[in-house]
Amino acid sequence: MAKSLNEKLMLETVSDDSSAQHDQSPHPEVFTNVRDEDMPDSMKSLSEKLATALLTINAKEDLVKQHTKVAEEAVAG
Repeated sequence: MAKSLNEKLMLETVSDDSSAQHDQSPHPEVFTNVRDEDMPDSMKSLSEKLATALLTINAKEDLVKQHTKVAEEAVAG
């Protein structure tokens, strides 16, 4: 019998807990109520959120570079 994605994720979580390293905290247990047929919509939503987050990060990195340049010019006189 084929396992649902939720069951596969649970199995991975259980197997990952046994190999936790000393420097890392154990992985929290994650339970989702997402049905397998809802996964494509959920994945699309997460992909959109990730793309938005990456754009925000890039914009902030550009702003930091700009501020660094201004600060270096101010120090140089």
